[in-house]
Amino acid sequence: MKRKKYNVQHKRDKKKGEIIQSSAQLFVEKGFEKVTLSDIASKNNLGRTTVYEYFNNKNEILAAYLEREMTDYHKKVMAIMDKKVAFKIKLMEFIKLQLEYGSYHKSFSQLFRSLSRSSGDISGKTEAAIRGKHQAIYAALMNEFNAAIRRKEIRDLPANILMQLLINATSFPVRSKKEPAQTAEEVFSIFWSGISNINFQAGRK
Repeated sequence: MKRKKYNVQHKRDKKKGEIIQSSAQLFVEKGFEKVTLSDIASKNNLGRTTVYEYFNNKNEILAAYLEREMTDYHKKVMAIMDKKVAFKIKLMEFIKLQLEYGSYHKSFSQLFRSLSRSSGDISGKTEAAIRGKHQAIYAALMNEFNAAIRRKEIRDLPANILMQLLINATSFPVRSKKEPAQTAEEVFSIFWSGISNINFQAGRK
């Protein structure tokens, strides 16, 4: 009996995830405001009433997508920050992750703005949750920069400026014919050469 309930719930969760993912594609392609529940139902080969078994409206679908994606991204960033490795390695891994998420950042920002323009408790709670995770990521990176400055690994510059430079350099898709890993290494090399205390001191001699 328990296994039967598990299978039913598993199928329901799977279908719910499929609706969320396909709806997000529609939101990006057509614009959130132009997508209807009928569009979403058609995309998933479902009747409109079936979609209502999972979500009350498209705002709920958008909120579920954004929160799911932000939770996944937050976990990956924090996993990097929690590693017991040198700051230089953490920075390299973060840049690689950011570049992998390049197109994601653009569409995520677009959809997040759509959610912000929406009204209702669902939109407000999801927006607050996403902002909270963003702040946690920002705080973790700031701590890493400040610690590296104290250890004199990088130049003694305001950590918030270093953070802004890093985000600006990695939050948008990088057009390159090279493999993502190689592109990440090149972006890291340029960024590190500008903030490394060793490189800076050597350049002053």
